[in-house]
Amino acid sequence: MSKAPKKKPGFVSTRDILNRSLPKFGLAEQINFQRIELVWPQIVGEKIADFTKVVRLTGKSLTVNLQNAEWLPALEPLQQDIVLKLNQTLGGELIKEIIFETAASGKRSGRKPKPKA
Repeated sequence: MSKAPKKKPGFVSTRDILNRSLPKFGLAEQINFQRIELVWPQIVGEKIADFTKVVRLTGKSLTVNLQNAEWLPALEPLQQDIVLKLNQTLGGELIKEIIFETAASGKRSGRKPKPKA
């Protein structure tokens, strides 16, 4: 069995450099947004993914556009589960809330998910 190479004094891994640098340049949020876009269909399923679009990540708030406001009552109860699955899949607490909005009406729903009892 091979051993991992020993770190040399003064050596900093590429991962450590990126983890420190990305937030400084405002890139961490953009990368997290792209990661969310990639896993969105896997998390919500193809049917929901067909009528939703991840549009923005601001801090820990994810904004999702709905093609039709009629879907809002169906998605609001799923918000907590979607947040949980996203965070588990992406490996951290990246999202605290999802804001559902419709382009036509501008209606927004951004209630924070209630913790499971």
